[in-house]
Amino acid sequence: MVPLTDAQQQLWFLSQLSEEASIAYNESVSLYLSGALDLSALQHAIQALVDRHEALRIVIDPMGQEQQILPVLDIQLPLVDLSNQNGQQPIAVERWLEAESRRLMDLAKGPLFRVNLLKLAPEQFLLVMTAHHIIIDGLSMSVLLHELGELYSASVAQRAVNLPAAPLFSQYVNWLSAHLQSDAMVTQESYWLEQLKGALPVLELPLDRQRPPLQSYAGAVTTLMLDQEITAALVTLSKQQGVTLFMTLFAAYTLLLHRLSGQEEVIVGIPAAGRAMPEGQRIVGYCAHLLPVRHALVDNPNFAELLQTVRNILLDAYAHQDYPFARLINKLNVSRDLSLAPIVGSTFNLTREQVWPPFASLATRLGPRPTSFVDHELGVNIIESGGALTVDFEYNRNLFDAATVQRIAGHFESLLRALLATPNEPVATLPLLTASERTRLLVDWNETSVPFEARAGYHQLFERQVAKTPNAVAVRFEAQVLTYAELNQ
Repeated sequence: MVPLTDAQQQLWFLSQLSEEASIAYNESVSLYLSGALDLSALQHAIQALVDRHEALRIVIDPMGQEQQILPVLDIQLPLVDLSNQNGQQPIAVERWLEAESRRLMDLAKGPLFRVNLLKLAPEQFLLVMTAHHIIIDGLSMSVLLHELGELYSASVAQRAVNLPAAPLFSQYVNWLSAHLQSDAMVTQESYWLEQLKGALPVLELPLDRQRPPLQSYAGAVTTLMLDQEITAALVTLSKQQGVTLFMTLFAAYTLLLHRLSGQEEVIVGIPAAGRAMPEGQRIVGYCAHLLPVRHALVDNPNFAELLQTVRNILLDAYAHQDYPFARLINKLNVSRDLSLAPIVGSTFNLTREQVWPPFASLATRLGPRPTSFVDHELGVNIIESGGALTVDFEYNRNLFDAATVQRIAGHFESLLRALLATPNEPVATLPLLTASERTRLLVDWNETSVPFEARAGYHQLFERQVAKTPNAVAVRFEAQVLTYAELNQ
């Protein structure tokens, strides 16, 4: 038996709150495979992958303190034939992926890793790998896909596998336990405790519905495409200001949160690999964590000034990135509000599109990833590819309507275009509204001539609205909100 890390213990606790909470941490990745697939070689490669990596054979003890690494785990590769769907194949694939993402995993019994193969045509397949987040993270999924390509290619060619020995997750757990006692980690702990001292801000975005008492995880995504022209302009601005593209986009997103919430302080989580151990980049396991970046917007700087402040904050955060976020939560001993994620109000990430390894003669490309669940109310994941940016706004659909997040995405684009045009203007004056929103506010909504029911009193009209939308937000003042039902009491 091996102890759970702080991060694993936190995830185990969250998974016990409800089935929805546990399912929310099912992580999936899919890969299209085109060509003459050797099914036997693929099955052999997947089994070799499970044999190589301890994390794929983990089960969690029912008390949530330890994990057992099974010596052997026979992995199955079910073949799901979706090739005859009478023109409805995209819908069938989407529904299957949705159902797969909702299949509950028993943390105590396992397995916590499964693989399926969807047949789309005689030489067109979709490989889907799913694992519980307690044993894996995003970088681990990338490692698995790259290694699977080599294992499959070697099996098809009947040659030796060209991969170094895999680092053991149990070694990582032991290394991390010792590393946390080092002077370097004591220094990092002090840094984060200083950054997060005092009252921590709770991000209060304009929600369409109030938070339920227990955090919900129902997720959806709205995508904003930023073309090559605006992307090139953002890259140029970043170079002129001596910062990275990540810093520029993070500063813009943080500013957007300040403007939307009306709050002076926000905390945004950015990912850290958590792999300072030698050869850590090849470890498969749950190692990654968030860096809670706290930012205060004061004195109404221009964007160029804001960018330099954000640059310094991010450099400091990355200089102290090894300290586990879950351990920090315990050290801070913050009063836990089960209606929302701890400390971090929103998340942000920027990645580049990956090039996947060859699978013998098969052509490969990344497949769809369902976003049925989210663990934060709003997060942004940006992918840089072909000189353009794909901006995914992942949000909790129990709190936000799709139209609201579409407006937020439009505000982000408007803000980016404004700061590119006038980086020396005070950030409070940079416009958020899109052209269509300005027209709606100034023209359409000023067409106020409507039939009025003279016999109905204002209180009756209000009560009709209460009956229509009792849980919608009626009044908002700073961080306080009242629904129509509450206002009617």
